[in-house]
Amino acid sequence: MLNDTINKISNAYMAEALNSPTLMEDMAAMEKYMAESYSGRIFIELLQNADDCGSTNVLVQEYDNHIVFANNGRPFDDNDIISISRSGASKKERGSQIGYRGIGFKSTAYLTEEIIIFSNNTYFTFSKSECSKRLNKPKEQLPTVRIPFILDNIDSELSRHILDISKYYSTIFVFKNAKMDQFENEIGNLSEGYFMFLRNICTCSVQMNKRKAVYTIQREKDNGYEILTFESGERKKWLITRKNNVALALRLSNGQVIACDSEESIYHCFLPTLDKSPYPFKINADFSTDPSRKHITQDSLTDNAINSVVVLIYETLEKAIEEECPMFSQFFDIITSVY
Repeated sequence: MLNDTINKISNAYMAEALNSPTLMEDMAAMEKYMAESYSGRIFIELLQNADDCGSTNVLVQEYDNHIVFANNGRPFDDNDIISISRSGASKKERGSQIGYRGIGFKSTAYLTEEIIIFSNNTYFTFSKSECSKRLNKPKEQLPTVRIPFILDNIDSELSRHILDISKYYSTIFVFKNAKMDQFENEIGNLSEGYFMFLRNICTCSVQMNKRKAVYTIQREKDNGYEILTFESGERKKWLITRKNNVALALRLSNGQVIACDSEESIYHCFLPTLDKSPYPFKINADFSTDPSRKHITQDSLTDNAINSVVVLIYETLEKAIEEECPMFSQFFDIITSVY
């Protein structure tokens, strides 16, 4: 049972903290660094984790000064509890799933000092206050996401709200008394680029006080190519051409690829980075990135990814020149427009 695993991990990490007094202080400092590095990317991390566990629908909402994030993917199991409690313990393999470091969830500590999770019919929490009480240490010397505790007592109104949501979603996170303004700013930048290279998510419902929207993503095939249709107030279509773990996303209009807007032409490492693409389309590959995943870093894996991108661009250009696919007829003009 999930309860047994949580209690086992909780007891082991409590003993560890008592036997190594400075360990928790070091982990608190590391968590603070990761949270600050990932600031502005917390919703992206939650989306990524939801997609990796097979979610098709996600919900983000503001409730009684809390942030609620829910997904309908595979519920928590024992391995998930271990991975979320530790750093770098994720069993995801690079390239097979988007997240692989196992540290992204630590970024949510930027929002709050108390996280409630409901999954697999189990309530548990990560709480600085609870750690502080049990270890008799100041909160400032403790990380938020380390020791999980079974949650036996929960506010009745919040419990009812969670149970209502659980009719449609399998895992629910509640970030209590969260830094709402920072999160609202991130949600304000939400666009189809967040979902472009995800594998599963089809609907994202946003119910924040300052922003309410529903994003739908329809994936279909046309002549062997992926066509993505995004709707949220306006409709946009993108054509995705892939080769292995590399992909290009080109805007579609009237059945033809066209140059995208300058703010849309960026590199993605499955999720958007802040680095600009040299071409008016999106480029996705398994690049190496800095810890925040905002910027691509140069190493042999990135070099290999860039080489693969060049091959895919060249093959796409060949199709345009040889008129193998009418949708690519403008691709040559798109490429040459940057010179």
